[in-house]
Amino acid sequence: MGSRVIRANIARFTLDPGPVRGGTTSIKVVYDDVVGPDGQLARFETFTLHRPRHDQAIYVRAHESDYGHQ
Repeated sequence: MGSRVIRANIARFTLDPGPVRGGTTSIKVVYDDVVGPDGQLARFETFTLHRPRHDQAIYVRAHESDYGHQ
């Protein structure tokens, strides 16, 4: 029987939620090829995704009558 070559890849993700509510969050993606008989990793590509956070602080001003004030 002949030997088979199996290709594999792996992606790793690192999430940075950002320092403030409503700011920007990012996800760094590292994509590697698995190479060699012992499964060594060879870097193929790295990129970072950015987007606004959707947990902005919401301030609600209560009506004075809610607290018994007229």
